[in-house]
Amino acid sequence: MLARSGPYAFTRNPLYLGSLVMAIGVIVAGQVYWLLLPFVLFYLTVYYPVMRAEEQELLGGYGEEFKEYAGKVPLFFPRFTTPAATSRFLWSRVLQNREHRTLGGLLLTEAFLILR
Repeated sequence: MLARSGPYAFTRNPLYLGSLVMAIGVIVAGQVYWLLLPFVLFYLTVYYPVMRAEEQELLGGYGEEFKEYAGKVPLFFPRFTTPAATSRFLWSRVLQNREHRTLGGLLLTEAFLILR
């Protein structure tokens, strides 16, 4: 089933976007501002081709359904209009998608920054 609801209603790559935002947050919290531009350029240089390759896989697997979705939802930078219908937030889905690891990593990073 093609994910279209929740964060996927705003951007086709919410996990890559979230990772970028968290990394920028760590750079800002660590006050190493000179790393911002080089990191963002590096990140986009590495992950843009990955996003495009994954799109080809999705196109092969979902065809017209993915084409329609890709025509409405941006690749990376989110749209800020309200999507038509989205599903409810479910903690079970967070666990199923193993996103609790991301939350744990974020909490450890914040603890490190506070304690340093």
